[in-house]
Amino acid sequence: MTSIEIDLTIPDFLKRSKNGRSNLAQPRAVKTETKYVFGDKKKRSLTNSFKMKVAFDCIAMIELGHNTFGKLRKKLSLSEYFYTDREIRAGLRFGKTNWIDRPKVLKRGSKIPVLTTVKKTIKSNGKFYEVESR
Repeated sequence: MTSIEIDLTIPDFLKRSKNGRSNLAQPRAVKTETKYVFGDKKKRSLTNSFKMKVAFDCIAMIELGHNTFGKLRKKLSLSEYFYTDREIRAGLRFGKTNWIDRPKVLKRGSKIPVLTTVKKTIKSNGKFYEVESR
């Protein structure tokens, strides 16, 4: 067999320097900002029936003591429907201009409970909201 001599020396450009990096000029890292594209969420249409539901929920929260917009936003954004600021504002405006019927139970202890309705509206006193009933 014939032996073939192969030169296995490492070329200069592949040799590492003392600091552990190669002698080649390293490409600089370019900072690129990743832009996340979220699908446009379709806004709910503000129909009168939807605004009445939001106003109904707003009246319930105001009666529980959440009488500023920030407190209402905290409570209503955690609800099952997750109302946005736009929807809460629309519900408050609807509640200010219209009387909302709220059911009320009379004679709880009797065999047949009597159900009536109470008309309520929202009044604003500065930055605080109050419920007025008729």
